[in-house]
Amino acid sequence: MRCGEALGVPVTRLPDRPAAVRPIAPPGLPDPANPTPGTAKDVFPEAAELRQMGRYRLLRRLGSGGFGAVYEAEHLALGIRVAVKLLNRAGLADARVLERFLDEARMVAQLRCPNVVVLHDYDVTDSGVPYLVMELLKGRDVGSMLCEGVLSPRRALHIAAQVCQALGEAHAVGIVHRDIKPENVVVLKKGDDPDFVKVVDFGVAKFCRGPDNRASAVLGTPAYIAPEVLVNEPLDGRSDIYALGIMLWEMIVGRLPFPGDNQAVMLSSHLHAKRSWPRELDPRLRLPDGLESLLASVIARDPQMRPLSAYVLRSQILDLLPLVSDQPLNVPPPLGGPPWDPMPAAG
Repeated sequence: MRCGEALGVPVTRLPDRPAAVRPIAPPGLPDPANPTPGTAKDVFPEAAELRQMGRYRLLRRLGSGGFGAVYEAEHLALGIRVAVKLLNRAGLADARVLERFLDEARMVAQLRCPNVVVLHDYDVTDSGVPYLVMELLKGRDVGSMLCEGVLSPRRALHIAAQVCQALGEAHAVGIVHRDIKPENVVVLKKGDDPDFVKVVDFGVAKFCRGPDNRASAVLGTPAYIAPEVLVNEPLDGRSDIYALGIMLWEMIVGRLPFPGDNQAVMLSSHLHAKRSWPRELDPRLRLPDGLESLLASVIARDPQMRPLSAYVLRSQILDLLPLVSDQPLNVPPPLGGPPWDPMPAAG
């Protein structure tokens, strides 16, 4: 703790399969990840269990989704704050979700990149609720930043270069994130860098090894899903590059490269929409040719037309950094992404 070095979990400590899950509570009693508002802090059955194990005390909910929630918690022995991710009743009842929850732990445990959220622990409560313990991030996700307006090209590229660093390490061990989007990129202050990046939420990530790397299902968020995922073509790290490319458009230009009025149009646009430079969509936009070319290449329909790897894209970004402005474009704030939820996490 004195040196501040992040501690990860060795892969050998993680189980090979999800633990057998017993019912958490009969109908009418609190759901582990969905407590009743206004009730006592120990309303979660696993809260008492975690304390009895002498480890963690849940403090407040930070966010929730269809299959679980993330809480701020206190490590009782060390007195430090951490983030605890728990499944709710719906997640516990779905074997595929349980398997994906374990996969998330195993994937994050393999990564030592400082731009990836650190996994501290993985365990199962006495009543069978699996949970992940990760570093607690005191920052803002890029999605919330974009609600206030676009970023300067220099700042956006600085953030994207760090995302590339995280993705490069993940792709090197066969992990494709599959849900890169502004809400999964957290920016915080570290040392002299006010925009230090942490990539989070590997909940729908996939190990892609061997000759058949097709996605078993369409997972992710519609605005950022790569075309090859939609038509069951082979999947690799360039799918994450595509999603990061969409993010770059939002951060710099303030718009999606091909927005849609509904989810069906959005998904179709990934496959069939014309790829353009920003100035072709709005003649008032003035960006260096190298940056415009990059913004077009990262959203190419054919993965082979995108940068070869996250590390190659990072190199291209770093070359552009001295050439771009540190002032945002004079464009309206982004709309905050499409008004629909991520694709169902099934399959």
